[in-house]
Amino acid sequence: MNKILPIITKEQFVEIISLIQKQSDKDHNFTDFMETYLDGRFIPTMNDHYSLAIQKLLNIIFNDIETDKYDMTWCDWFAYENNFGKNKMSCWLNEVEYVISTPEEFYDFMVLWMNLPKEK
Repeated sequence: MNKILPIITKEQFVEIISLIQKQSDKDHNFTDFMETYLDGRFIPTMNDHYSLAIQKLLNIIFNDIETDKYDMTWCDWFAYENNFGKNKMSCWLNEVEYVISTPEEFYDFMVLWMNLPKEK
């Protein structure tokens, strides 16, 4: 069986993830800076709608619409739980463990994911 590839290349994917990560880091740095001057109760939670929109597009591209019991997709897991690979967390697919520490590894994992037969 031929493997289905996403409509974006690994290089394009890595660039997109890098830009999302840079925005996330910038937001966190700003919040940390402001907390030195204001009580944490006055610092709003940063919510970048552009990053969320891009993440949703990645969900669609990789057919990453199934969620876990915490209502997270794999893209959510990579960005929030695994901190864009910085946490070097592992996940399981077909009884094989994958340690995901880079956007490149995550892309390869997502290609595997999108090629799995899905229950209807």
